Amino acid sequence: MTKIVDFALSKAKTTLALALMVIIAGSYARSTISVASDPNIQLPIVSVSVFLSGASPEDASRLIARPLETRLRSVPGIKELSSSARLSYARIVAEFEVGYDIDTALRDIKQAVEEVKFKLPREAEDPQIREYSFAMFPVMNLSLIGSASLRQKVFIARELQDRLEAINEVLAADLEGAPEEVLEGIIDKSKMETYGITLSQLYRAISNNNLIIPGGAQDTGSGKFNIEVPSIFETAEDVYNIPIKVTQDAVVTLSDIGEIRRTFKDYSSFAKVNGEDAATMIKNGVKLVAEAANMPCEQAAVDAFVDAGVSFGPAKAVNAGGVGVSGLEMSQNSARIAWDEAQLADMLQSMMKSIHDSCVEYGEASGGKVNYLQGANVAGFVKVAEAMLSYGHV
Repeated sequence: MTKIVDFALSKAKTTLALALMVIIAGSYARSTISVASDPNIQLPIVSVSVFLSGASPEDASRLIARPLETRLRSVPGIKELSSSARLSYARIVAEFEVGYDIDTALRDIKQAVEEVKFKLPREAEDPQIREYSFAMFPVMNLSLIGSASLRQKVFIARELQDRLEAINEVLAADLEGAPEEVLEGIIDKSKMETYGITLSQLYRAISNNNLIIPGGAQDTGSGKFNIEVPSIFETAEDVYNIPIKVTQDAVVTLSDIGEIRRTFKDYSSFAKVNGEDAATMIKNGVKLVAEAANMPCEQAAVDAFVDAGVSFGPAKAVNAGGVGVSGLEMSQNSARIAWDEAQLADMLQSMMKSIHDSCVEYGEASGGKVNYLQGANVAGFVKVAEAMLSYGHV
C-alpha cells in the first residue's frame, strides 16, 4: 500500500491528470445517466380480474377462474400461473420470465381472454387486465372532505380526477370512496297486483331493454344503408316508457307501477370512516366492522361502534397477522427452507386463530359479547410484557 502512495507522490502530474480524467468522466456519466428517486421498475406480472356480483368463492372459481386458467396456461413465456377466488370476484395472476417483453405478454393475455370470454357467465363484468410496475403505486394521496352533499363531493372529486390525469407527469389518478351513480326504481306492489304483473314479467321487461341491437344493412339496389334499432336509454323518459305488459286495450309502462330516482350504489367498503359514517352504518343495521388498514376509523367512529354493541375488529389484530407473515418469510430465509402452499395456509390459519382466541380471552364482556378492541389492546400489552420479562428487562 505504501508503494502505491509513494508512486503517486513521485508522479504528481500523472496522478493529477488521472484524477482529472476520472472527475470529467464521472461528471459526464452523471449528466447522461437518468436518476430518479422512485424509478419505474417493470414487474413481469399480468393479472386478469373478473367480477360477478353475488357469486360465492366456489362458483367464482368454477365459472370464472377455471376456464380462464385453462386457456392462459397455453400462453408462451408464463413462468407461474395462480388464481384466487373470493365473494363476487376471481383473479388470475400470470408471472412471466424475467426479461420477457411485457407488451407481448399483454397482447397474448388479451387475445387469450377474448377467446375464452364467451365461456364466462353473461352476468360477469368484462375482465380487467393489468400489468404491474412500481409506477402504479400511488406517490400521493389526496382526500376531499367537507359538509357538502354526497352528489356534490362526487362531482368535485371526478372533476379533480380529470384535471390530475391531464398532467403529463401523472400516469393515473384512481378515485376511491365515490359510489357509482345508478337509477333506482321504487315499485308499488299494490299497483303490480292491480295490473296483474309478476316479478318475472317486470324483470324480463327491464333486462330486455337498453341493449345494443344490430339491425344489419339494407341494400336497395341503388345504395346500401345501415339499419339502426333505437334501444339505448338516453333520457329518464325512456326508462319510464318501458312497456311492462301489453294487452289489447292498453300498454302498462314502468311509470304506471312505480317511480324512478337517481341515487348511488350501496357502499361495499369505506376508505375512511368518521363519526357520521359510523352513525349511518349503525342506522342501517351493521353487525360487524373489521379494519383492514392502519387506523381507517377515526376515534369518534370507533366509540360509536363500541357504544352501539357492534363487533369491531381493530387494525391491531389485522396487522398482527401481517407481522406474522413477515416472520414466516424471515424464518424461511434464515433457515433456508421452503414450505408449500398447504403448510403456509395451515400456519397462517393457526396464527389468526390464536390472535382471535386472545382477543376473545381478554375482551369477553357480559352477555356473551366480545369487545375485540379491548381484547386486542390487552392481548398486545400482555405479549409485550411477557417478552420484556423473558429478556429480563423488567
